[in-house]
Amino acid sequence: SRSKSKERGEKSREKHKDRGGVDKEEKEKEKDNEEQEKKKSSSSPDDTLVDSPKAKKKRSGKKKDSDQATSSSSHQSLPDLETEGETGTSSGDSSEPKTNSKGSKGRRKEEKKRLKEIELEEKRFISEWNRRDMRIRSGRDLAMVQEVMTESIQGIEEIIVGGTTTANNLAWFHKNCLCDLFGGVVSRGDLTAELKWLGFTLIKKGLGYILDNFEALPYGTIMTGINRLFFAKYDFYEKPLKDELSADQKRELVREKPEPGKVTYARMPKNSGVSYYLPAMITLFGDLGGFDRILTILNHPDTTLYQMVVALRPVHRARAFLNHDFLKNYGPQIKVIIFSRLLDMLNGGNLKAGDRLHDRDLRGFVREILQEIWSDDVLTEEVEKFNLDFGWRQLQSEGLQHRLQGLQTIRKVIEKTRKPEEKKLDAKFRAFFAAKDEEKPKEKEIYVEPTFVLNYLNEKKVLEYFFSIMHTHIEILRQGMDTLKFMALHKELTLDQLDLLWKRSFGIHEHDKRILYSSLVDLVDVMPPDFVEHLFEKIASTPLVKFDAQLVDLILKFATTVLNSDMPKNFLAVDVLFGVVTGFEGGKKGISSQAYISQAIEHLATLLSRPDCFTIRPQYLSKLVPMMDQPKALLAMQAILSTFPLKSKARANATKNLEDNHSMLKLYFDKLLEYKSRARAQSIKLKKKDAKADVNAMSVKNSVLYSHQEPFEIRLNFLGFVISNSPLELTIDMVDVLWKNLVTEALTAEERAITFRWLY
Repeated sequence: SRSKSKERGEKSREKHKDRGGVDKEEKEKEKDNEEQEKKKSSSSPDDTLVDSPKAKKKRSGKKKDSDQATSSSSHQSLPDLETEGETGTSSGDSSEPKTNSKGSKGRRKEEKKRLKEIELEEKRFISEWNRRDMRIRSGRDLAMVQEVMTESIQGIEEIIVGGTTTANNLAWFHKNCLCDLFGGVVSRGDLTAELKWLGFTLIKKGLGYILDNFEALPYGTIMTGINRLFFAKYDFYEKPLKDELSADQKRELVREKPEPGKVTYARMPKNSGVSYYLPAMITLFGDLGGFDRILTILNHPDTTLYQMVVALRPVHRARAFLNHDFLKNYGPQIKVIIFSRLLDMLNGGNLKAGDRLHDRDLRGFVREILQEIWSDDVLTEEVEKFNLDFGWRQLQSEGLQHRLQGLQTIRKVIEKTRKPEEKKLDAKFRAFFAAKDEEKPKEKEIYVEPTFVLNYLNEKKVLEYFFSIMHTHIEILRQGMDTLKFMALHKELTLDQLDLLWKRSFGIHEHDKRILYSSLVDLVDVMPPDFVEHLFEKIASTPLVKFDAQLVDLILKFATTVLNSDMPKNFLAVDVLFGVVTGFEGGKKGISSQAYISQAIEHLATLLSRPDCFTIRPQYLSKLVPMMDQPKALLAMQAILSTFPLKSKARANATKNLEDNHSMLKLYFDKLLEYKSRARAQSIKLKKKDAKADVNAMSVKNSVLYSHQEPFEIRLNFLGFVISNSPLELTIDMVDVLWKNLVTEALTAEERAITFRWLY
């Protein structure tokens, strides 16, 4: 115990020594700056030895302004807490220096002398209390310790009566010396109960004077000192100390039971293992008006978030030792002040970058303080209501970034409406890819009633406002998709709003359109069946000339989602894709048009390969047979036939059925001859116009999407697929037709070469 006290004493001496040196350097710099400013001012015409009436009038005006500045320097606005230890205004040194008749030089000497006296007084004050601090915390002679304590109490009384010390001294005394004294007294195991009680009396007087002069001292220093008094760095409260207090003294320290005219601030939890002096400090702090002072700081219009964190930290640290009856009244006051101040501090819809960490700390403080008195359901509702207010305020701002952050805040609240069992799969999935998550302590799952969030969104008309700003940027739709899904799940999304989403897709960039279509697909899972049919009717009514790759992809995703859901099965998507394949011409040939057709054929085959679509494949094949003069119909037939299994002879049977029911091969060759006749006539006209014209590049009727060479490859590939996947065979007459039209009467050498390769 003695060695520890000695070690603490050495650390304290070094600390006070360092502090004294720093203060001395700062004051020397301040004096140099003042002298330089005075030199500048002395060179002005108003500071001549022979004063003119104009100079006297100007100087008297300056002095009047200086007097007003001095009188108003009693901390009307809160200083920055990060500049703790700044010199405050002294209650005894506020008078103006006497005017020297010899002019400004004499005044400067008087001011310099006064500052020197203040500096010496501060050094004497710090040295005196350092001596007392060391003797109390490490003195071996208990009689001497008692004598120094008595002397210290008298010293505090002299400060109270005289009021001559500076605010800087008082701030240092509270932040360092008072805490060290109390820590040394309580943590020493060799002191008697009487001496500890005497030490507590010393602290009681010092803290009382500090709180009485609260407005005249730096807030940051005061709150830092209070933090140390509640939970000092020495952790002397957390040691299982033997206080050796009588029952009457313990009752006086803690005062757990109500007394007439007094508020019960503290309580002593069972098996807490801490000293009775901790609840004693809480009670003393409350009796002296400390908790009211904290509310004053929090409610001050100039208080920064950092100041609020420092001011609220003592209450947060002492929450387990605060009386519940007191906390039931005090906690809600803190909540109202903190939450309203955070909302008011939103700068253009968002907090400043440097305040976000303090914002998180304040929210955590409020939640943990209120956990002592409120149930989880009540606390969750209050906290999440503030989060919704915060997000709603951000969403209503003008900046895009602020609006997106508001949507993210609302989305986080909506995610909490999912029950914990619904999140298990997501948690397992994340844990599979991040093994480190298992090592982290699991946070308590917070569940919010969906009706609470739904009522809030309806009351504020969040959805209506969302649709009013949706057109400003596509990212608003992406971030607000969870809100839309939540409202659609609870049947709060209207058909008119769904139409607004669909109209948003007209005339936007491909990237934005892809995001919008993906959002529409996400809504399918949560919309009622009539809404799904309404949306698909909008898609189906789109003119074919306005179809693009994104819309074709949307049809596939839409149909897949519907077929995978519990909705009644419908095949509207198959009909739409089939219509794209058979009806889309694009008005001209081109790579993009061919890409849409190939994409639609691929998606059509994907849907028809699903087991729930097996029964409708034959009817679509039958519809394609009469259109075999079009290369895209042959491509679609081949893709659909490929969906039938080859090993089970289902593909061969499907092909044979087409032959038996529709004479597919005969129709194939008839259409081939028709195409050949049209191509020959068109090539003759082309050659008459330009003898050097490329016949391979021309487009023939019913094949405008392709050049002349491409249909021959498509037709021959289809014929080869049918022959190789069915029992059907080519007759001699069929081979003669191919040879005559594609070899002997070939229009180009490329046409003949393609036929040779196919026959080979």
